[in-house]
Amino acid sequence: MKHLTGFLALFLFAVLPLSAADLSDLTWTTTDGEVTITDCDPAAFWELVIPDTIEGNPVTRIGSEAFSYCRNLTSITIPDSVTSIGDGAFQGCHTLARITIPDGVTSIRERVFEGCYLLTSITIPDSIASIGQYAFQGCRNLASIAIPDNVASIGDFAFRFCRDLMSITIPDSVTSFGEGAFIDCTSLTSITIPDSVASIGDEALSGCTALTRITLLGAAPTLGWDVFLNVPNRAKAYVRDEFAESFGGFGNTWKGLVVVSELSDLTYITTDGEVTITDCDEAVAGELVIPDTIEGNPVSGIGEEAFRNCRNLTSITIPDSVTSIGEAAFRECT
Repeated sequence: MKHLTGFLALFLFAVLPLSAADLSDLTWTTTDGEVTITDCDPAAFWELVIPDTIEGNPVTRIGSEAFSYCRNLTSITIPDSVTSIGDGAFQGCHTLARITIPDGVTSIRERVFEGCYLLTSITIPDSIASIGQYAFQGCRNLASIAIPDNVASIGDFAFRFCRDLMSITIPDSVTSFGEGAFIDCTSLTSITIPDSVASIGDEALSGCTALTRITLLGAAPTLGWDVFLNVPNRAKAYVRDEFAESFGGFGNTWKGLVVVSELSDLTYITTDGEVTITDCDEAVAGELVIPDTIEGNPVSGIGEEAFRNCRNLTSITIPDSVTSIGEAAFRECT
């Protein structure tokens, strides 16, 4: 039913009335007073709002592959009553551009958004504890994503072929990346790996041909094979002074990456036991995490024009210790 030929899809597009999708496009079951959406008419168009109740019963689940290959839906609104989304629920929704996951959902399961080509951003709630394998594979227009603090693991090939992904925020709760987790994310220029990550799977960052900055906030994690295959030769591992020896020391190579201090792009001064960032190398690209302490002193200020003209930075994390940001501090960070 779902896998229409190209000719038939074009035929339906031409002859069906172009009205927004509604309840008549859905199929569902009711068990113990709760509704599960099980299917959607693949000819459904444009925006779809899933109601929070059907026939007086709350909608609590979206079944496996319920919306798979509904290629003409551009937006789906999921009610807050939904607590479970099945495997492949939105797989192959090629024109889906907007979707918000409700707070009650606890996991993004296998292949849920695989092949959602036009998905540019997604809001993942704090309730999510895991991201399954292939979850976002092929979401080639997804430019950025923030993973919430409760997520412990990122599954195999979860973000494979997300070719527009330039930045991703990984929280301290994550302890491992699966095999090929970010393989062939060709726009990813930098990634920050928190000290909670103990292992990174085979080829996790392989084929990230723009990746030049890998910031590691803890000791060297256990790596699978070819994690950095085809990463540029100029790529560097930015590490903290106290963990440098676990990477072989500054100036040496670790897994093909040159090991440098995480502070190597920053200039700073220390006054009365407090640090102010005064300048940043304009060539720095991707994500930058400003540490909360430098040489044992808290970073409390960012000086005037400190990051001016750092045009290639995509994100900057400022620590809670900072109480002052000077004039034009981020001017022309285009």
